[in-house]
Amino acid sequence: MSDYEWQEKALKNFVNNDGLGIIVAPTGAGKTRLGISAVRYLSSISTTLVLVHTTVLLNQWKKELGEVFGSDNVGVYYGSEKNLKFITVGIINSVYNDFQKFDNVFDFIIYDEVHHIPSNEYKKLLNLGSKYKLGLTATINRSDELESLIFEKIGKIVYKYNEEEAQRDGVINKFNLFNVSIKLTDSERIGYDRYSEYIKNNYAFSKEFKDQHFIIKRVINARKEIIFKCDNKLLWTTNFVQENVISKKIIVFNEYNELATKLYNSLDIKNKFLIHSSINKKQGIKFLMEFSDCDSGVLFCSKMFDEGLNIVDIDCAIIVSGNSTERQFKQRVGRCLRIKDKIVSIYQLYCCNTIDEKNCGAKTKFVEDYCSRVYWEEYNV
Repeated sequence: MSDYEWQEKALKNFVNNDGLGIIVAPTGAGKTRLGISAVRYLSSISTTLVLVHTTVLLNQWKKELGEVFGSDNVGVYYGSEKNLKFITVGIINSVYNDFQKFDNVFDFIIYDEVHHIPSNEYKKLLNLGSKYKLGLTATINRSDELESLIFEKIGKIVYKYNEEEAQRDGVINKFNLFNVSIKLTDSERIGYDRYSEYIKNNYAFSKEFKDQHFIIKRVINARKEIIFKCDNKLLWTTNFVQENVISKKIIVFNEYNELATKLYNSLDIKNKFLIHSSINKKQGIKFLMEFSDCDSGVLFCSKMFDEGLNIVDIDCAIIVSGNSTERQFKQRVGRCLRIKDKIVSIYQLYCCNTIDEKNCGAKTKFVEDYCSRVYWEEYNV
């Protein structure tokens, strides 16, 4: 079942640790396949529950498990579809709401994207009774340091596989990173500078007073919105897509659903697709399957697809907007690195002379050890 040597080593370490532990590996390296190998290894003595946090991940696990064990042996648990079978894939909020139905019921639990689980809302799921537990993630560390709960309830990291190793082994693709400098319009610059001045003058003061802190957060978000919705970022993106969509498979990342929709509606082209949390689930799955099957096209999505998007032949990605975290940036880059025979291009757009520029530099450092080349370009309108 294993496609790569690292998966065999990781599975061996997991088994030797009494079927308990965490495996950390890059996006696109084959963590799902590894999980299925673990299910198969334990299938003669155990029933299995796979916990995921999105319907996209649920459908991917269901499909791949069904190909190995037969679709009749794989159930799903979410929304109105709640079928417990020998192997069950469940959305974490649905399982959480029916906790007693799952406690000490399954012999083996896989926590996919396990770094999500320690949140205040779902950390109880770490207490589900089970003899064997496996956590899968690309980035185990959390800003609140609650990964300690994962180690306490599931076990230690039994295998860690980094991006440099994955590229060396031919597991993930090589890529070039293009950081594209974008200028704010005059009106955007006036708004950005006004908000920045207010933040500078009031941030320290806001820490002492809750009302003022609330105002500062609103001002910071308003400034962020200017950067994320910058007109020239949208212009660069639409121009690039129009020029390349005939020959390339492109994915465009945004933070906001409305921005993804705006870009989608602005282009009169074939093979354009839109997926975000406000899109009907069935329509979203249909779009995803159609995009996966086409040779060229563009998929516009928001941050809900930072994780769980499994498409093997992306030519390039455009990151129009995003937060400053290492996890999100690596997940987005990793979406495009599932192995193929050409170097992938990642375009990171940033607004010059803003906080966006500082964040761009920091995020570049997150991937510079396994990025083939980094280019810095200017977009002149």
